[in-house]
Amino acid sequence: MRKTAFLFFAVILFSIFIFTANNSNATIYTINVQSNFFSPTPLNALVGDTIKFQWLSGFHTTTCDPVVLPGTSHPASAADWDSPMNSGSPTFFYIMKVPGTYVYGCQPHWPSMTGTINVGTGYKYWSGSNGGGDGSSWSDPLNWLDGTVPVATDSVKLDNSFYGFTYSVTLPGGIANTQIANIKIYPTLPNLILLTLPATNTSATAGLTVGDGIGSPYDFSISKNGVFINQSGAASGSGVVFINSADSIQLLDSAIWNHNCTRGQAGITNKLSKASNTRLGIFRYDMPTSSFASITFSNITYGSLQLLGVTANAPYPGKKYITTGSSACTVRGNYYVDAFCYDSTVMTNNLNVGGDATIYGKTVFAPITNPRTLNFNGTTLQNIYCAELGAVQTGKVIFNNTAGFVIKNTFSIDSLTMTNGNVATDPTAYLAIGFDVANVGSLTRTGGIVTGRVARWYNSGVTSAALDFPVGNSTTYKKATVAFTTAPANPGYIIMQFVDNGINATDLPIPLTDGAFSLTRRTDSYWLATTSGINGGVTDVSFDGNGQNGITDPANLRVIYSNDGNTFSLQGNHAAGSGTTANRTLVGSYFGRFYLGGNGSVNPLPVELKDFVSTTIKNEVILDWTTGHEHNNNLFEIERANLLPYQDHNSSDLNYIKVGSVPGHGNSNIVQNYKFTDKNSSIGRYAYRLKQIDNNGTHNYYVLGNEVIISNPVSFTVSQNYPNPFNPVTNINYEMPYDGKVKLTVFDNIGREVKTLVNGNVAAGYYKVEFNASSLSSGIYFYRVNATSGTQVYEKVFKMMVVR
Repeated sequence: MRKTAFLFFAVILFSIFIFTANNSNATIYTINVQSNFFSPTPLNALVGDTIKFQWLSGFHTTTCDPVVLPGTSHPASAADWDSPMNSGSPTFFYIMKVPGTYVYGCQPHWPSMTGTINVGTGYKYWSGSNGGGDGSSWSDPLNWLDGTVPVATDSVKLDNSFYGFTYSVTLPGGIANTQIANIKIYPTLPNLILLTLPATNTSATAGLTVGDGIGSPYDFSISKNGVFINQSGAASGSGVVFINSADSIQLLDSAIWNHNCTRGQAGITNKLSKASNTRLGIFRYDMPTSSFASITFSNITYGSLQLLGVTANAPYPGKKYITTGSSACTVRGNYYVDAFCYDSTVMTNNLNVGGDATIYGKTVFAPITNPRTLNFNGTTLQNIYCAELGAVQTGKVIFNNTAGFVIKNTFSIDSLTMTNGNVATDPTAYLAIGFDVANVGSLTRTGGIVTGRVARWYNSGVTSAALDFPVGNSTTYKKATVAFTTAPANPGYIIMQFVDNGINATDLPIPLTDGAFSLTRRTDSYWLATTSGINGGVTDVSFDGNGQNGITDPANLRVIYSNDGNTFSLQGNHAAGSGTTANRTLVGSYFGRFYLGGNGSVNPLPVELKDFVSTTIKNEVILDWTTGHEHNNNLFEIERANLLPYQDHNSSDLNYIKVGSVPGHGNSNIVQNYKFTDKNSSIGRYAYRLKQIDNNGTHNYYVLGNEVIISNPVSFTVSQNYPNPFNPVTNINYEMPYDGKVKLTVFDNIGREVKTLVNGNVAAGYYKVEFNASSLSSGIYFYRVNATSGTQVYEKVFKMMVVR
């Protein structure tokens, strides 16, 4: 009954009083148990510490249980103990999980052998209205668990131990300076905790002073769903001051420090932790009472950085930030520029961004000799969002991330350098180089490919040199260029994309004649050019077929135009190409699909595979395929892969092996049919592909569009040996629909056993057994098959002949 009452009482108090042991520097205190004393006493400890009772001599029972030993006591929700201490039980451990006073004693020497343990939390805890306070004021003592307001030597923890929902805490206003040793804001998800230094605080020195001079653990630490809002209304200074250089700030996993940047950030941003777990902690600049501020970015490292700009009913720009500095600023996580935010920088070094970038406001670089460079240099895929007025103007952008980029909304750049990493775009978005008459844009590329859409700006009334479009697929650079030899009537963009349909080609529905040159073939892949704003003018174009099969005569490689992929034409004049690049001049104002073209002997763009299908008969797989056109086709190798349970036939990690080959037809302009039979396959799932190999050794793969399944036989079957008659080797096939036992025996013509070929358990499947009769004379022989599986029995006898 006593235990039941105690547990009921503990459950009632749990939500209000119990602490989880969270002492990262927990200590083990040893109390010696000797014949006549405990040592030491009293003892001061923290929640999470451990008390170790160590027996030295005598026989005792160490007790903290008021019912067993009246006079002992512990905090209401703490567990009691009653442990024997002797040579057979020399140690006893107790973890202090609840703050308060523990009075313990020893039987049979109570009260002469007694001690007291005072357990604190190490922190001042917020209890809010649960403690009788107003629920929000820092200076209300009833909002604190122990009924006193924190002082300079206190460590403060705002969590949900005593306040099981979202709450806000407001520091004092006026000229008050609140000073504490350190603070942790650690909400219990999904709740939030907000700590605010209000605009009404006008302390000339600081509204909040933090620090113990040690710097570890962090003096100001915020975890997810925790927010500190610095709205200090002081005329100068940062509003928040740290005591010395050893003090530090830790923003964990999207925790937020919201900073009124009109107060300045000296002594704050240089204390931000650079640990990997703070990469997504958010440092947010805001201007609650103004629309202009200057921020020093020189040699600062942020986790994630946000510039806020929205102001109710404010015209653009709502907030203007002047960012300054001659040394690089690094954002290890995400970078965010709010709508109605105007980032006007006079930095002369990089802003390095390692995460996603969201640029909804305008980013303008002052026209100085060495403008700031926005350097995207993460190590994981970076998404770039840009909307409304979002653009990076009169400055530089570098893409340097081997993991690549995705442009989520159209992103306009004045100067772009591509060093590493491919650039994909969402279907309606494009990467725009240049954006108006004064900023036509520039491109420097040493690496990386735009696998989506890229745009170049062209001014009206001006002819232009060829501008590069750095497009291609994920592995191959397939550059396009467009030059206006006759100026366009209106300025705007040409938008280019490479559409990857493989490295092979297809016959044109109707041959084309370009002078004396006949074109009958075109590539399956093409370059798609569209426009935005621009019209009129005459262009020269070029397209690099790097990686395309069948380019044998670059000088005669043709550019073919189509607006729909069905009807093809030749626009402008052919100009000799070089390498793998085809050129066309005086194309006019034609924008759509551009293909490369050739014929059966000049740039034949070889092997066109029309069909590739499979048929299964028992354990034989029959593959049929057809080509419509071949050039220098040496052979097809047939490859097969066993599919594991988690794989399908399109998996990229299949282990293919060669199972056969079929000669090609070399050069052919007519339909050619091919067949290959893969015999005697085991039960299972398979993928097949063709490896087409040219005479020069280059090859291409064609994967069968479906998986092939070899299923269990439907019945017991034994086949006549083949060949028959034979000399000296023949084969016997049999099929087992279930797991079972098989015996296959050979007899001579008078019934004597000659040889046993199989005798044992076999799994369901298809089997071929070889019989070598080299030691037998010519004549008639018999073989008998006995098979059993459960209650099913099968037996059959066949005759065979050995011929010498």
